[in-house]
Amino acid sequence: MLLVRPLPEFGEHAAGHVLRVTEANGFASPRQLERAGWSPSAAGRDNPYRLRGPIAGLAALNFPDQFGLSPRYWNSRRCRYCVDCLSQRPLWRDLWGLVFYVACHEHGCALVDQCNACGQEINWVRGSLMICPCGVSLTNCGSQPASPAALHIAQLLSKAWKEEGSATSQQAREQSESLLKCIWFLGSFRAGGGRKAQKLADLHQLDEAMRITSAAGQALTEWPSGFIELIEYVQQRQGSTNSPRLMQRFGVFYRELFASRNDSWANDFRRAFESYVSATWEGQLAARNRRLNQTVRDAHEWIPATQAARSMHWRVARIRRWIDSGRLRGRTYALPSGRTTAVVHKHDLEQLQADAQTWINLTTACQVLKLGKSHLHQMIHDGRLCPVAGPTIDGHPSWQFRRSDLPSIQAHLDPKAEVLRL
Repeated sequence: MLLVRPLPEFGEHAAGHVLRVTEANGFASPRQLERAGWSPSAAGRDNPYRLRGPIAGLAALNFPDQFGLSPRYWNSRRCRYCVDCLSQRPLWRDLWGLVFYVACHEHGCALVDQCNACGQEINWVRGSLMICPCGVSLTNCGSQPASPAALHIAQLLSKAWKEEGSATSQQAREQSESLLKCIWFLGSFRAGGGRKAQKLADLHQLDEAMRITSAAGQALTEWPSGFIELIEYVQQRQGSTNSPRLMQRFGVFYRELFASRNDSWANDFRRAFESYVSATWEGQLAARNRRLNQTVRDAHEWIPATQAARSMHWRVARIRRWIDSGRLRGRTYALPSGRTTAVVHKHDLEQLQADAQTWINLTTACQVLKLGKSHLHQMIHDGRLCPVAGPTIDGHPSWQFRRSDLPSIQAHLDPKAEVLRL
């Protein structure tokens, strides 16, 4: 039986409450509470406040977060705290336990996780809330200003945490987890790197948590430019810089961003990514890109050369010759298999389709100019008549001309050429 049973307070971390109970009963370690028949679940009885945060590393006292927040978002191995907050009120706040809460939103300072006197990292196995096992007060140290990015994340987390604490619906409680997912996603790809960028480790270490959190904050502080900077960083670091496929260009980032449409936390990021693709992407958006909004795919300005060839009733090789000659805006990409693929700008293709409606063959050109085929062949050879298509132009088997070009040529015909007329 315990002689003293302090009640939990609003905003208190569950493990911090365990330390208060330990200290109030004169125990040297929280593990002694088990032998006294006390458990964390008993702390919530007849109490309006529900403690947040898991308890870990204390054997039978271990306890999950009561709102079911995933353990990956909690720092259960070390104690972080704001020196100014703890000096004002001897209460271990639940926000301090979140892995990405590395700065105090009230005082603008970075959290600490080690004793200023002995230099040892603070853990939950001790007999006092405010005193390090070495005997020195945890508030006996100065605070350092936090980075703007880390402070921005702290403010976002505090706001979501406050709204969750005053809400009763499950949807409201999921807001904090959505924000944490967002920070994890942004920070991992900006600071993690590698094919398994989202496999973050060592977040219990304050320096590592600050690195990831600051990286996420940089992407969120200036929206959407910060996120676009992240997209371009991922493209350079993880993707293939000369690929027509989004998955190859952006790697795992693209797949994770669109992994599940049910994850509402990524909606703003998806829309920003789609806007970026619409404005800058010079590759095709094929059926495999079904993750993207259908409207974005339909409005995309670049289409595969195969699709362009079908619309013109041409061979793909002919489309590529037009691209290579610069008469049709397009790009050619080398695939890992050694083959190549090409894309064509939709606007240029539409202009080409309209222009092609005015083309005539050699026979019709002869009729318009009232010249024989041999005379036209000689004019082509001399450069006086410029075909728009033909064997030496784009590989087309027959010569083709713009009808609009013929009147000017007809006006300059030599009258002595009458003998060659039809």
